[in-house]
Amino acid sequence: KQCNTASQLTSELLSRGGLSILPGGHPVTSDPALHGRSDIELRVELDKLALDGFGLDTTHAEVILGDFKETADSIPLSYRELLFAAMTKGTVE
Repeated sequence: KQCNTASQLTSELLSRGGLSILPGGHPVTSDPALHGRSDIELRVELDKLALDGFGLDTTHAEVILGDFKETADSIPLSYRELLFAAMTKGTVE
């Protein structure tokens, strides 16, 4: 189920970015059920799924993200807070 969810979320983001076909001829489709969710919400859910897949919790994510300096190219604090909230609550708001 997690792989299917990650695939749907990724496909939606790629579709929004204008991609319609992956290498190998695999179609990229948009899921109407995801149209009400922002790109940030979809990305947070993908990151949450990845962390869950590795058996990592909020404490682990804080350590990992804490190793990166805050720069213009780093993960913003606001995104980190959304991710930690999603990991704690189990959903993305």
